[in-house]
Amino acid sequence: MTDVDFAASVALEDTAADAAEAAAGFAATGALVAVGAAGAARTLALIADATARVNIPLRRELTKAGIRTAAALSFSAASDDWKKGMRDIVISQLESLLKKGDIRKGLEVMRAWLAIADPGEPELLLSESNSAVRPKMALLMRDLLSRYPSTIVGAPMLIYAAPDYEESTPPYAKSLKLPFPPAKYAQPCEDLHFLGWLPVGTPLPVQLPFRPEHYSDEVQWLKPTSVVALFRTHPGLFDLDEVNMPNTWWGALFCGAAAHIHLTARMLLPYPDALEVARVMQACTRGEPVPDKGHFLSDTAWNLALDEATLFQESCRHLFKDATG
Repeated sequence: MTDVDFAASVALEDTAADAAEAAAGFAATGALVAVGAAGAARTLALIADATARVNIPLRRELTKAGIRTAAALSFSAASDDWKKGMRDIVISQLESLLKKGDIRKGLEVMRAWLAIADPGEPELLLSESNSAVRPKMALLMRDLLSRYPSTIVGAPMLIYAAPDYEESTPPYAKSLKLPFPPAKYAQPCEDLHFLGWLPVGTPLPVQLPFRPEHYSDEVQWLKPTSVVALFRTHPGLFDLDEVNMPNTWWGALFCGAAAHIHLTARMLLPYPDALEVARVMQACTRGEPVPDKGHFLSDTAWNLALDEATLFQESCRHLFKDATG
C-alpha cells in the first residue's frame, strides 16, 4: 500500500487517535515520511482535541485535511511547505469559527497551534489570514501569548548610553549590559514582577516560563536602542493604565552602570504590543524606515510611539553631542 493509498483509507476516520495511527502506518514508506507523519499527527491531535468534545464534524474535517496535506507535502516536518500547510489548516478553521462568533472554540484551536508554533510563525499566521477576521485573530493571539489573566506585559524602553570612562577602568566594556535587579528589587510596584529583557527583534512566541539568559541583554554605545522590559502581573489587575510604576525604580535599576544614560519607558502593554512599539521607536530615533502599525497596535498606541521617539531623539541631541539618529 502506498502512502497516498493509506492516507485515503484513513481520511474518513473522525478521531485524533486515528491521526496517530496514520503516523504509524506511514512509517513503512520510509524514515523521512515517518518522521513527518508523527509531527503531523501530534499537531493534529493538539488541534483536534480542542474541539473533540463539542464538534465531531469539525474534528473529522481537521483530521481529513491534515492527512491530505501531510501526504501531499511528503511529510518533511522541518520544511517551510509543511509549516505553511499546517498554518493554512489552522487559518481555515479559525476564520470559520470567528465568522460564526464561536470565540471559545477559536481560543482552543489557537492555543493548540501556538503550543507547537516555531518562532516567527504567529506573525506569519496573522499575515496570511483574511484581513476581515485578522483583528479578531490578533486579539485571541494576544491574550494567549500574554497568558491572561496573569498577563506577561512589557514596557518598551528607549535608551541611549555613553560610556563613563572616569567611573570605569580598563578594559572598557564594548557595550552596556542591561542590569537585572536582585530579588528584593524585582517588583517596581505591587502589580509587577520583573522577568528580564527582550531585544527589539524578538519573534513571537516568547517561551514561557521566561528564561532571561536566552535573550541578549546588551545595548550598543552611542546609539538609541529599544528594548522591552518584561513583567508578570497578577490576575486581579484588569487595567494596565492603573499601574503606578515609579520612575525612581528605573533610576535605581541603572544606578550601578558605569555610563551616562538617558532613557524613557512610559508605556505598559501586553508584550506583543510592546515589541511592536519598540520597533517603531527604534526605527524613528535612528532615522530608519518606520515599520507599519503591525498586527497588535492600535492607532493611538502607534502614534504615541512615534511621539515618544521624536521627543527622545530631540532630548538626546541636547544631552549628548555624539547622539545619532
